[in-house]
Amino acid sequence: MTNLDKKTDEIPYYCSECGGRIIQNYREAELTCSNCGLVIRTQIFLKGPEWREFDTEQKEKRCRVGDPFTCTIHDYGLATIISEKNRDYLGRVLSQKYNSQIYRLRKLDKQYRYTNSSQKSMMKAFTELERLESSINLPISRKIKEEAAILYRKLLEKGLTKGRSIDLIITTILYITCRQNGLPITLKDICQNSKFSEKSINRMYRFICKELKLEILPVNPINFISRFASALDVSIEVQKLAIDIINKAIKMGISSGRGQMGLIAGALYIACILKDQHRSQKKIASIVNVTEVTIRNRYKELVKKLNIELP
Repeated sequence: MTNLDKKTDEIPYYCSECGGRIIQNYREAELTCSNCGLVIRTQIFLKGPEWREFDTEQKEKRCRVGDPFTCTIHDYGLATIISEKNRDYLGRVLSQKYNSQIYRLRKLDKQYRYTNSSQKSMMKAFTELERLESSINLPISRKIKEEAAILYRKLLEKGLTKGRSIDLIITTILYITCRQNGLPITLKDICQNSKFSEKSINRMYRFICKELKLEILPVNPINFISRFASALDVSIEVQKLAIDIINKAIKMGISSGRGQMGLIAGALYIACILKDQHRSQKKIASIVNVTEVTIRNRYKELVKKLNIELP
């Protein structure tokens, strides 16, 4: 039971007459002293809702306010929109006279919603951001999208988007924010869901990092293990063993100067063999997006330098 469910709720101050505690009596709409009964204030208001929520779905349905403030909309989500339904606030169908009037108002509202080129640019960029987020098969959080929108706004303020592809910029920004938040995403994942090549995204990546002075840490290969292990349908023991192999390789400096994806593929291949859950090099190569030759090279190197005994 919450405080608002109780008809009296103590508040942290005392009566000026006797020093007793002041309580809020919502039944009588008064602030009174719990000791001497002195009425401090009358006609108080209960500022909370008059209902209780028992789960998230009920909370969303019973909420009176609109969407929260967000940077992923050009006007931060603060503008109002005229509904496409030709009904009044009571749900009644509008007459033909009011239909034509609402149609004109709706048209004017759409025209004046984007008053300058910056807002049109943001609208296009954030639409592409939503498309990428839905097409990439990874749990991209709201926080990542908000950070991506903020980075795009910074580029827009500095005038660095002029003469450059908006879609390419927002695609690269999404890759940057995913990297900053440790999301297991590769450049190939981004390219497969966009119309741009790795070369184009890499060039834009370097440009954005230079202009905004961003420092992106190297990819942590351990972040990718659960994703690839799930795609390979192997047990948690295989995942733990692969992580242990990668940690040992990093401590010994084996991973220096080598591709992280090759190291991940080699560790997973060894872990599958040791846990008797064999997966072919071809299957691992297709999931991790490396060649079978790379897997063999990393596999042999890890076995030799880590003194791993295979069955």
